[in-house]
Amino acid sequence: MMTKFNLLKFKFWDLLRKFFFFLKPLQILYKEKTLFFIWFTLVFIGSSLGLVFSYLVSLDFSISLHNNLEKGNIYLISISLVAAFISDLLANLLLEYTEKQDHNSEKKDIWFINEKIILIILFIFLMAIMASIFTNIDNHNKINEYVIYDLQCIFYIISIMLGIYAFCLKHAKLHPEDFIVFQKKRTVMLENSDPHTDSEGNKL
Repeated sequence: MMTKFNLLKFKFWDLLRKFFFFLKPLQILYKEKTLFFIWFTLVFIGSSLGLVFSYLVSLDFSISLHNNLEKGNIYLISISLVAAFISDLLANLLLEYTEKQDHNSEKKDIWFINEKIILIILFIFLMAIMASIFTNIDNHNKINEYVIYDLQCIFYIISIMLGIYAFCLKHAKLHPEDFIVFQKKRTVMLENSDPHTDSEGNKL
């Protein structure tokens, strides 16, 4: 029988292992440095064009930033980024599903399908929160002004970070030699995640 201490220890290491498995796709940032640099530059510049034009009009960055924050424009930028990330992930899932059907292969896995679906749900949830805050931004009084400003920046950073992770998931199949082994290990890990089974799946 497994003691409570051993059970807690098992759950802790199992959770830690799943966390490191979750971070595994981030190695794409290293393996595809040029592609990531181009993607990130285009995303950052493209999403910030409104801020750049606003700065060119006022020629004062602090005034330009304050005006954009006051109007909630950073929320709009974040929402547009998240919408683009969602459509990109959905298109990627549809493409991989179509390829799977074309090959008539039940063994052909869709790369990181669980992570992609979870990320899409997170994006939708994040977009709903930002849209809700943006539509009510005029109702906030001056006391909450700087809190709203900080929230806009936080949501923008979160959107970019999740977008980077989505980029890594999408391009993981560029290095199948790394991630095929990873996918198999994760499958074995999930099958053996029951603390009352041994490494071969037998009941303890």
